Amino acid sequence: MNLTFNEIERHVKDFLFRINASGGFFEHRVLIISRHINKKYVSLFGRFSNDKEFLFKTFDLFLWAYLTDLTLDAFSSGEFNPWEIPKATFGAMILFNNYVEWMKSNYEERFVLIFFHLYNQQMKYQILEKQWEMPSEYCSFYINPEEYYKKQIVLLFPIIIIDLPKKVKNFSIKFLKDYYSYLLISDDLNDLAWDIQSKTLSYVIANFYERKKKLPSLNSDFHILFNDILHVLSILQSKLEKASKLLNIDNWICEEVFFSISYEEWTNKINQDRKPL
Repeated sequence: MNLTFNEIERHVKDFLFRINASGGFFEHRVLIISRHINKKYVSLFGRFSNDKEFLFKTFDLFLWAYLTDLTLDAFSSGEFNPWEIPKATFGAMILFNNYVEWMKSNYEERFVLIFFHLYNQQMKYQILEKQWEMPSEYCSFYINPEEYYKKQIVLLFPIIIIDLPKKVKNFSIKFLKDYYSYLLISDDLNDLAWDIQSKTLSYVIANFYERKKKLPSLNSDFHILFNDILHVLSILQSKLEKASKLLNIDNWICEEVFFSISYEEWTNKINQDRKPL
C-alpha cells in the first residue's frame, strides 16, 4: 500500500493548521519535502505494511527528522527566515511527542526502549556535525560509508516494529542501512558548498580531513576525493540493485535515486552555491 500525494497533502495541511503554521513559504517548503519523503522513503515501507495509520506515522517520523534538521541548520547558518524557525521547532516537537504517544499505545515497552536508544544515537550525530573545529571524533564515527546511515538511524525504527519473518526483517534492515547511507552521502556531495560555509561536518568533509589533516575550503581540490566517493556510491548502488530485486522493489529506485553527475558539473554547482560576498 502507498499513500497518495493528495492524502499526504491533506495530512500535512491539517497538521500545519493545528500548529498555526499554514500558508506562506513555510507551508510551500514543507509540502515539497513531503512529496520527497513519501516518494523516496514512506513508499518503501508500504511494501511491508498495509496499515495506513502506520504509514502516516512513519511519514510523521520522517517529517520530524526534516524539521529538526531545518531548525539546527537555521541556528548554525542564520540563512533561514527567522519566522520559520519557531514553526519548524514547534512542529518537530509536536510530531515527536505524538509519535512517542502512538508508539507507547501500540507497541511493547522493548520497542519504546529501542526507539530511544536510536534517538540518542541520532542526537549524538547532530551534536558532532556542528563541531567544525574538532572534527576528529566525528570522523571516528562516520568515516565508514556503510555506517553512515547512523546520521538518521532513528528512521530504521519503522521496519523494526513491522511484523515480518526474521530473515526478511534482517535483510530489509540491511537494505535500508545501505539505502540511507547512499542517499545521505549523495546529499552531502550536493550540499558541500553549504556545509563548508555553514561549518557543518559531513561524510565528504570527513574524508577530506582524513586525507589532508585539515578542513576544506571552497577552493580546495576535491578531484581525487570526488572519484573515490563515486566509487563508494557505485558499490552501494550495486548492493541496492541486487537487494531491491530480492525484496520486489520496483526499478524506480534505480531511476529516481541514484546519483549521476560529472566532476565539472559538481564543481560548477559548488561555485553556484557560494554565498555572495
